[in-house]
Amino acid sequence: MDMRSAIRKSLLPMAFVAMITATFYLALQDDQFLQFVHKVAKDVTHYALIAAIAAIFLTYFYNKYISDALSQSKHTRREKIEMKAMRARHERLEEKVRKLTAELSDARIKLDAEIENRPQDQRELHQRLQHLNCLYGLSKIVNRQEMPLDHIFQKTICLIRDAIDTPTP
Repeated sequence: MDMRSAIRKSLLPMAFVAMITATFYLALQDDQFLQFVHKVAKDVTHYALIAAIAAIFLTYFYNKYISDALSQSKHTRREKIEMKAMRARHERLEEKVRKLTAELSDARIKLDAEIENRPQDQRELHQRLQHLNCLYGLSKIVNRQEMPLDHIFQKTICLIRDAIDTPTP
């Protein structure tokens, strides 16, 4: 314990001792109180002993309970401030978690929609591929000059039928 805290702790008990001594001194000036005090204590040493016991009791009581209560109240204030700061931090984190959860939910909904649309997109792509294969086959048939016209028509019909009738996966 440093010197300042020792002085602070002893100031209040010294004030109590000074008040008790002053009370006894003023009481000695009053005749009625003086008679009462003479019944309790016969001489000045008894007064000093009573004042010393009171000072020791007050010093012990002050150091034991009051200073502990004051230091606890300081700790309590500090802890309350820390608790408020922690609550504020906690609320900010909860808000961030809520925002991120909402963003993840939106992303999940979009992803689910894309997954649901995937088979339809695959069917459309497969159908386009069939059409392109049909057109490629038609271009091959038309580029052959040695083929008769009725044979070209038959092959064209087969290609179109295959492009339209082929079952999609």
